[in-house]
Amino acid sequence: MVAMAETVLARIDVIRAFMRERQWGERELAQHMGLAHSYVNRVLARKRRPGPKFIAGIIRLGLTWDEAFYIGEDAEPERAEP
Repeated sequence: MVAMAETVLARIDVIRAFMRERQWGERELAQHMGLAHSYVNRVLARKRRPGPKFIAGIIRLGLTWDEAFYIGEDAEPERAEP
């Protein structure tokens, strides 16, 4: 069974538009954020949720919280009780 949990999610379309305006690829974005390209790639591919360092990096680059992130439901597998 899958439970729905509220979590921070990235507005990928907004972040990618920000990258296009600057002619940055994922590697350039990661470099400007001070993060590993593999981490940035996983967040932009929705394979990983944005953590505090990703959120702070995006905000430092000039996007606001409301522009780049939102609180939404994300499916998580339920854990079996011990």
